[in-house]
Amino acid sequence: MKRITVYTSLCLVLLTCKLYAQNFWVNTNASLGSKVTAIVINSYNEIFASTESNGIHFSSDYGETWISVNNGLTSNTILSLAVSPITQTLTALDYSGIFRSTDNGTSWSSIAGTIFTMNLDCNLNGDFFGGTPVNGVIRSTDDGLTWQLTNSGLTQFSIYSFGFADSVMVFCSSYDATVYRSTNYGDSWTSIFLPAGSGDVNSLAAYNGILYAGTGGQGVFATDYNQINWEVKNNGLLSTNIRKIKINSNGYLYVLTLNGGIYRSLDSGNGWHEFNSGLTELTVSSLALAPDGFLYCGTESGKIFRSSSTTSVDEGEEVIAESFILNQNYPNPFNPTTTINYSLPVTGFVTLKVYDVLGNEVRTLVKEEKSAGSHKAEFRADGLTSGIYFYRLQSGDFVESIKMILLK
Repeated sequence: MKRITVYTSLCLVLLTCKLYAQNFWVNTNASLGSKVTAIVINSYNEIFASTESNGIHFSSDYGETWISVNNGLTSNTILSLAVSPITQTLTALDYSGIFRSTDNGTSWSSIAGTIFTMNLDCNLNGDFFGGTPVNGVIRSTDDGLTWQLTNSGLTQFSIYSFGFADSVMVFCSSYDATVYRSTNYGDSWTSIFLPAGSGDVNSLAAYNGILYAGTGGQGVFATDYNQINWEVKNNGLLSTNIRKIKINSNGYLYVLTLNGGIYRSLDSGNGWHEFNSGLTELTVSSLALAPDGFLYCGTESGKIFRSSSTTSVDEGEEVIAESFILNQNYPNPFNPTTTINYSLPVTGFVTLKVYDVLGNEVRTLVKEEKSAGSHKAEFRADGLTSGIYFYRLQSGDFVESIKMILLK
């Protein structure tokens, strides 16, 4: 009953913020005094934040109040956190090894004999995974009590991140554009290579048959789980150094970029827009999604921000962009149909037209007043020959054109 009351009160406050502040983010009362290295949230929407020099902090009221939960830890430098969605058991990582808590961080016990690890994660079954700098993957199938190496099929052993498609399929990433897939809980791995020059893969996320990879300089790539073909998904990203990717229950994508804050995509990564309104600093160091749909981020200075409303909005709920956005059409190249997505920060008269390479107008797709928010237009190229075309969006003083290719 207490949790329901707190949640209802929070929603009323956040609704007021949404109506009057028009910010995506609100600053919680957290001032942790050190870089936030990780945020995890249990099934009760209780938040745990680890820091670079001030240990671990806990909030049970959506970030309004925080307490330190460090009893049993041997260091205040915490590298990573993970939580089981089944038992709510926590695992934490410092330079000396892995620690475990079964009482919401009130006390921690050291797990003896674990290999030095860089990051922790947990799948839907409650199996914990750890990525090591030189020894590959370690895994615990007994709620974090014991850990074993599970490296069959790996050829690179510096593991940066994990992604979970379901309770069985697991992905992990290494340096030099390498991703691995396991279809048996991590018992064995097969390699998947991104295009040459893609750089280190810092983060992975999977949703509805699509795997997304965030790289350290070449942006976001996506492919289906069978890894037939990787596609670049960078339209609208001003920073392509991706540190973290998260996906909510509606398939909306959120990426944390190096010194560029956070971007969101509502269309499977085909177009991105900044998601920074309300953030007082763009040096964001951690990102997490709560089960109730709220998004949390931590900064280099130790602040924690919460989204001003749940990100798991209904499909019919309007999402207002901060600026005009014209996305790359998808698919591209296409034959004969493609979709063009665009977003408006204000209501206004809109024209969307298609031109050939000589500047001749060949189609008018939109010519009417449109409300603020996200829109899409379908273009059918019936009767047109293969070649390069341009589509042009105009609304008020905003004008932008983008190239597309028709291949018949």
